[in-house]
Amino acid sequence: MAQKPEYCRVPVETIQRHSGDFPFDVYLRLSDEKLVRVVHGHDDVKATVAHYVAKGIKEIYAVKEDYAKFVELVNRELTAKFFDVQTSSQEKMEILQNSYNVLKESFMKVGLSQASINLARDLAKNSGELISKQAIAKDIFAQFKGKCSSEYVRSLFVGTVVLNMLDHLDWQTDSVRQHVMESLLLRDILLSPEHFVNIRDCRETPKKLLSEVYNHPKATVEFLTKDGCRAFSADVLIMIEHHHERPDDRGFPGQVTESNIPIIPAMIIVADEFIDRVIALSFESNSRVLALNELAGIFKRGNYRKAFSALNMDS
Repeated sequence: MAQKPEYCRVPVETIQRHSGDFPFDVYLRLSDEKLVRVVHGHDDVKATVAHYVAKGIKEIYAVKEDYAKFVELVNRELTAKFFDVQTSSQEKMEILQNSYNVLKESFMKVGLSQASINLARDLAKNSGELISKQAIAKDIFAQFKGKCSSEYVRSLFVGTVVLNMLDHLDWQTDSVRQHVMESLLLRDILLSPEHFVNIRDCRETPKKLLSEVYNHPKATVEFLTKDGCRAFSADVLIMIEHHHERPDDRGFPGQVTESNIPIIPAMIIVADEFIDRVIALSFESNSRVLALNELAGIFKRGNYRKAFSALNMDS
């Protein structure tokens, strides 16, 4: 008996924006068990998809084996259009958001491939380029609130803060900045929307987290190094492995203490806690001062203290 094919979701927005051919068949989901092919490769995909979107269809699919072709196509678009002087900031953000969605789908459904690795690196590079144009995280919040997924935008928030912190350190390099952005985009790549709800609900009681959530930092590192893959640097992997650690009882999985946390993971942790607080305060004019005052009582030792000092210097 022939094995049923697996399918991956193709963002409708990417199809609508793309100007070239799609070298694969396109499917619509009729039910949980049934998908139907509506477009053959190289047909007029855009017109057909527009027809079904007008009828309320929101999700388009491709066979898993064809999805790598789509990932390569998305990366070409990312590279070509991102640096086009005619591409607006809003359009760049939409391209980055769609690229992130494709990357996550590719990792979840297909696994590591050279196409997805290339997309991850280019997405990190171009995301860093975008936020380098913003002076503070508040600018990104104001420009893109409600227009992109909270998961991707949060990565940009934290990235903005960390890259600004790095500006005060003599040893920061372009390579370090790239590694920071790669870690921020990949650290939660295996989590579903339900998992993020679980993290939010168990913020003060991490021992109550679902096991796959509690262990996802280690699981993500194992995924990115599967079969001896060395595409991502040791620095990136360490940032991912430690990104939920904290100097108090709210961290997990609790594998590193405040006395031996490496400096860059400490900076990301401090930035995460800072962003949590300023978002909770809706970026009000005094939110930064209030957040810093609270964090001063938490990050008091070792590299946490050094990371907090770098954050304070950026105020």
